Amino acid sequence: MTYRYSYVFPDFYDRGLLKKYIDEKLYDIMLIDYGRKVIGAYAVKYPDARHGSGEVGAAMVAPEYRGSDAIGMIIQAVDTYVRTNPYHCEFFTSSAVTTHVRSQKSLAKVCNGFKPFSLFLNMVPKPEFIGIEHQSGGRESGLFVYHLNRKLKMRKAYITTVTHLEIIHELIAYTENDVEILTDFSEPENPQTQVAVKRVAQAQFATITVESIGRDWFSVLSKKIFTEIASGMECVNVTIPTSSPLPSDMEKLLTDLNLVFCGLSLRSLSNLDLAYCLTTRPVDFSLIKLYEPVAQKLLMHIEQNYGSPE
Repeated sequence: MTYRYSYVFPDFYDRGLLKKYIDEKLYDIMLIDYGRKVIGAYAVKYPDARHGSGEVGAAMVAPEYRGSDAIGMIIQAVDTYVRTNPYHCEFFTSSAVTTHVRSQKSLAKVCNGFKPFSLFLNMVPKPEFIGIEHQSGGRESGLFVYHLNRKLKMRKAYITTVTHLEIIHELIAYTENDVEILTDFSEPENPQTQVAVKRVAQAQFATITVESIGRDWFSVLSKKIFTEIASGMECVNVTIPTSSPLPSDMEKLLTDLNLVFCGLSLRSLSNLDLAYCLTTRPVDFSLIKLYEPVAQKLLMHIEQNYGSPE
């Protein structure tokens, strides 16, 4: 009723799959009902049974109830859930839409606020928001926001270039953490690079996580990116660990691969990654709507570096 069938994640249209995730405690789904009718819902998704982190999302309200208190009830319920943190996870994250700022405003009100970390350009196909006027078609950028339930455990982070130092410092400081940002460089000692690939085929979107950097990192990463694009992915995100110094030419070579720095990604409180993205379609930055000033500053930084050599 909210998206018809334009929502890119098919689990919400698959009764059996949805039941499986709920039974395995990988999805906690909260409903708002009016009489015998479900008029709203939201979900918290966990990547595995360890519940190290949870993703808050899939907030939906039936179009005819969108002007009611349903949205406020969802925000209040999410606030209670995050404060309670039933599985004691390290952090919650959410991917906020940028077609409008409604979800961003809502998440900013939860507890002490979900904080912007990265903006993935052209991440997913735009859903059809029933009852909300917006430009349909094309792809939508996703703003990844985080609520840290405890302080970051890392004290130092190594980045690829001083160009990104200021915005990285601001993103981390906005979460009320203090991490020393360093631009020391070092060539990898290990011969082999280890990567993991996660693909969301319906959204034509893939994430390549660099687990460890070896001397062959450029050739390995290049092949993985080309493989994903050849398979039909329209957006590829790459995350790079910051726990040790990076190669001195990494930023230039990432730019040569048409990757653009888009912020930070958190794997755990001890593992903060640099986030880059590649999109096969042109980006219309004027269509990206952001609420938080630090998110707006991140967008300006991305736009300044988009398509520009180091």
